Amino acid sequence: MQKEEELYGVDISKDMFDAASKRLENKADLQIADACRLPYQDVFFDVVITTDTNIMLNILISLEK
Repeated sequence: MQKEEELYGVDISKDMFDAASKRLENKADLQIADACRLPYQDVFFDVVITTDTNIMLNILISLEK
């Protein structure tokens, strides 16, 4: 038996959360959260996909200098 897929999304930005909520309607469990403190237990996910993470990390690193 194959497990049905579940979709989750996390963003720290309320604006991005609102945009995703509008686009996905109720097809995903979306939360506003810091990626460094995700509201999920360890090994909760089988697969994780990120977008724009490297861009944001580079911006944060350059701000710390």
